[in-house]
Amino acid sequence: MTASEPSRLDRIERILEQLVLRSEATDQQIASNARAIEANSNAIAETRQTLAELGERLNDSIQDLTGMLITQVEQAAADRAEMRRMIEEMYGNRSNGNGSTEE
Repeated sequence: MTASEPSRLDRIERILEQLVLRSEATDQQIASNARAIEANSNAIAETRQTLAELGERLNDSIQDLTGMLITQVEQAAADRAEMRRMIEEMYGNRSNGNGSTEE
């Protein structure tokens, strides 16, 4: 063996140790990323579920409001018809003073 061989082996060992350390750090980073991905996936799934529930509630509310609006419109039409009937009855039965009705 020459004097350079031990130092060469030392350098190779140091390089291998650095590679092992980098590999361990990479493994830890991969594990951390996997946990983050899983957490994000769960959060996305929960958000989708929440949006679906809110969408259903919104749809129900819109249907309720539409029903109430239709009822209001129908009631307004009935009220107008009743008002017309009352006005016609009131003015249609007016007498001109001699017992006959005005036209």
